[in-house]
Amino acid sequence: MRYSAAPLAVLLLLAACGSDNPAVPNAVPVTGHWTGTTTGAAGTFTFALDLKESGQDVTGTGTVAAASSTVPVTVTGTHVLTSLGLRLAAPGYVDVTYSSTLNARADSAAGTLVGSSLDALTLSIVRR
Repeated sequence: MRYSAAPLAVLLLLAACGSDNPAVPNAVPVTGHWTGTTTGAAGTFTFALDLKESGQDVTGTGTVAAASSTVPVTVTGTHVLTSLGLRLAAPGYVDVTYSSTLNARADSAAGTLVGSSLDALTLSIVRR
């Protein structure tokens, strides 16, 4: 008795569609201008980031403003499905990482900052 390979091919195709394979392109890139504010023991910090996404790589520039100064930052990171991870670097400061989850429209993210005087602060950012 011979069986057709067609049902097996359909099952494999369906399994691939539901995969969390990081090679799958993000439905909505995070390219754009993002802002957010957080407050902790060291004061209030306002973030303004201009991000560009290419594949899963995110790069950009921005500023982190506190009461006494505004510091320019360089941004690198990754965007995979709903996960957005960023590293903010500024000369003379400890790098800060931001690990967050994007909403379904990828126009806001909520997460945690780690590094410098921002350890364990939560930050929500929105695309403007």
